[in-house]
Amino acid sequence: MSVHHITSGLQERASILSNDTLARLHQFYEQGKYFQAYEFSRSFGPMASWHGTDATLIAGRLAYHLGSSQLGRRLHLYSHRHDRKHAEAAYYFCLVLFELRGPLAAWHRLKDFSGRNDLSPQERANLHSLRARAASVLRDFETSDNYLKQAEIATPDQPWLKVERAYWLEAQDQYEAALGVARESLALAPWYRPGVQSVAHLLQLLNRDEEALDFLRQAVSHIESSAVLAQTAAIELELRLFTDASRTLDRCDAAAPLKDKAFSMWLNASRCDAAYQTGDLKAAAGFARLVDTHFYQQFSERLARSAGEIRRVRLPVGFVRQHHKTCAPATLTAISNFWKKPAEHLSLAEKICYDGTPAYSERSWAAQNGWSVREFKVTKESAVALLDQNIPFTLTTVDPGNAHLQAVMGYDSLRECLLVRDPYFRFSGEFIMETALVHYRSTGPRGMALVPEAEAGLLGKIDLPEAELYDELYSLQGALDRHERPHAAAALLRL
Repeated sequence: MSVHHITSGLQERASILSNDTLARLHQFYEQGKYFQAYEFSRSFGPMASWHGTDATLIAGRLAYHLGSSQLGRRLHLYSHRHDRKHAEAAYYFCLVLFELRGPLAAWHRLKDFSGRNDLSPQERANLHSLRARAASVLRDFETSDNYLKQAEIATPDQPWLKVERAYWLEAQDQYEAALGVARESLALAPWYRPGVQSVAHLLQLLNRDEEALDFLRQAVSHIESSAVLAQTAAIELELRLFTDASRTLDRCDAAAPLKDKAFSMWLNASRCDAAYQTGDLKAAAGFARLVDTHFYQQFSERLARSAGEIRRVRLPVGFVRQHHKTCAPATLTAISNFWKKPAEHLSLAEKICYDGTPAYSERSWAAQNGWSVREFKVTKESAVALLDQNIPFTLTTVDPGNAHLQAVMGYDSLRECLLVRDPYFRFSGEFIMETALVHYRSTGPRGMALVPEAEAGLLGKIDLPEAELYDELYSLQGALDRHERPHAAAALLRL
């Protein structure tokens, strides 16, 4: 889609805002009073009709926090398209590129502005900080650090740069240090919205969910942000505080008067989930019908005709945050903790990882450390049978250029999904069986159940598809690992 198409239809009836009006809007924005800014601005007409680059830039920033990232992107693309020399417009244009096309596209475009000598310290710091963010995502931390330092020299004690520095540390898996720096942003500007969200996020990565929730509940009494309310509701849903989450989602709705389709769908999906978990199936069905996805449309139909028992299992598999390419050790650690056989994530990574983790290394480590192990093809029946015996298992998902390991910790019969604990994302997720098992059938998908050796009998009671083939594959890979080619050849012949 062209930039012209994305921005078409904006400013058909232009409204000109005075400098005093723009200053007032910026003041509201910096204080996190986005809804007050919206109420103040209504007399000037729709934000899409505001005239001038400075006006469309602040309108785009406000739109993001009033529920419409789509309008925010359109306004920021429009600003740059109509004022190519405006440094702030260039910054927000590159932010949109970053969001839609990734860090490399933004990095290349940012080079266009590197030689400009007409930038203010703030404009220079903004562009440097964005280059730092792009370099961090691309895992060039030295380059990222250099750009961050240039930004910090240009504008010392800037709260936004503390948030960026916290992200730089988080990307290197230094979560405690990142939390400390994020809190420095709040020391510079109390209840600074990006700092609030960064602190809450980092608290969650450190498994301090209740503290994160308490902090956000304090924050929403000081700032008016649909994004912060959405973050609060997400934690309440994760902690299974469904009634609280429903109330927070109502507040979030009220704080997002410009909500676009994407935000509305997220809001209704979350309301559906909260209502469903409290047993209000009628309300859940109503919200599900408002979500324009295949899953929720089917779910609304199942809810409407549901009359039987809903079978749910949710095992208490905790969150262990992976480091770069350590999803397997983190997931194995989470399952070990479930069985009260603690393992240390990073020590385990040292033993079995090298630019990722081979399946053979996962199983070999388990077999050598007191576990009874079976690999198998994950089917709906095998998953339910294991989970009904309170046995979580690992699930390998393989896509072009990427493979990932996560723990399956439950299922829901009416939603027809498996509940998964992803070691990268703090919130538990769902694996929709109807589509995902088909999508990953070229690689199984592979599951691995491990129980303490004293509980080995549990696995013997369950029919696990293709387990014997996986045993032979493990034998072959083990022989290759030990450079025993005749044994590997024999295993291959048996396969």
